[in-house]
Amino acid sequence: MTQNKYHQKIIYSLSLLLMFIEISNAQLNIDATCNQKDGWMPNGWGSYTIALQNTSKKDTLYLSKWEMHWANQKEGKFRDVTKVLAPGEKWKFNEVSHLSQKVVDEFGKKSPFKKGKFIANIKGKQKEFKFKLTIPAAYLPEESKLIKSGDVALSLMKSRYTNFKTIDRAMVWLNQSYVAMEELVGGKPYNGKTIVFKESPENPYFAYAGQEIILNTKFVKKAIEEFDDGIFPFGWIHEMGHDFDDGIGQWYNINGPFTEFQANFKLSYIIETMPEQSFRIPQTINVTDFPIQQRGKKLRGKEFTEKSFLFFGDAYLSDPSRSWESMASDEIHSLFQRIQIMYGWDVFKEFYRSYRDLTAKGFKPPKNTEDKINLMVAILNKHTKVDLTPLFKRWKFPVDKKRIENIEEKYKLNRSKNSKNE
Repeated sequence: MTQNKYHQKIIYSLSLLLMFIEISNAQLNIDATCNQKDGWMPNGWGSYTIALQNTSKKDTLYLSKWEMHWANQKEGKFRDVTKVLAPGEKWKFNEVSHLSQKVVDEFGKKSPFKKGKFIANIKGKQKEFKFKLTIPAAYLPEESKLIKSGDVALSLMKSRYTNFKTIDRAMVWLNQSYVAMEELVGGKPYNGKTIVFKESPENPYFAYAGQEIILNTKFVKKAIEEFDDGIFPFGWIHEMGHDFDDGIGQWYNINGPFTEFQANFKLSYIIETMPEQSFRIPQTINVTDFPIQQRGKKLRGKEFTEKSFLFFGDAYLSDPSRSWESMASDEIHSLFQRIQIMYGWDVFKEFYRSYRDLTAKGFKPPKNTEDKINLMVAILNKHTKVDLTPLFKRWKFPVDKKRIENIEEKYKLNRSKNSKNE
């Protein structure tokens, strides 16, 4: 080999080495962690954290997209992510996902796990970084015991009942809550199936709705103590409020805050009207410009709703920069509670039944959000027998008399029940 060729070979080898060093210098460490130490309940929700770090000392890393899927399934759809990681920079985020019984069964004796990848741009070149997350199926450490009362049931670990001194009263509260909600909305959710408040392994929430209302085991002991102390189970019944949107919620739950308001609005009816009124609810909701005198003071039902929601909308109304899309659930509650105080709960009994009637007649909810709002106002106008359009305009909703008239005509709202055409 001539000296010249030898030098060329050395230079080529060094170039390859430098290229390798340059590419490997910009790396992404990915640490995916299950947030529930025992895993996720089959047919339940769980959360995880993904922590990333650009380990390069000089190269910036541009994240563009990522995906994650159960390892026994096909690669999922990529999700866009716009994140720039400077050399050495760390970034993490949380995600919530669902573990089905089917996935658990398919993995058999092995713990289910997910695979994923991030796509990053480094010095003009795309690079793929893979990661893995194991999520065991989680179960309660002991058997559960089911107690039923009317249309509701309670399923807790057997040992919970040992110190549950007021279980009988608790079941009365739960069942009377169900009866009151049915009275308000004019129907039962899930085709009349029993609503089960079910203690389950730890999850990302206090509780979440469904025909089985999933109670996070982490908070059940405290809930029992509050029952025994005469405290109403606000969080549990809030979730049941979501259940009673079954079959009609698609008409009026136009966004997240409206959905949460609806749950609390039904809860307000319960605590104002249910026969057993020995319970109390601690005052904890801060209303702008109305400081709480004694945080945690135990209030009666109607007093709680008035002090928690009634004045919540004032700050929104006085802020010209706010639009209806920015309203929090308690601000929406403030508007509807004022209507309820002025015109009574019977208006809202008709409100919910109107949606049931429309569904029964084969009508479909408006596709347009603004039309859903105008339909809401049209129904309230019909049952209050007054024009609430100016009120909703004052609250900055996109309502219009002509639009409401068109909605009334489309959904035949002003025809009598005895009309031959119905």
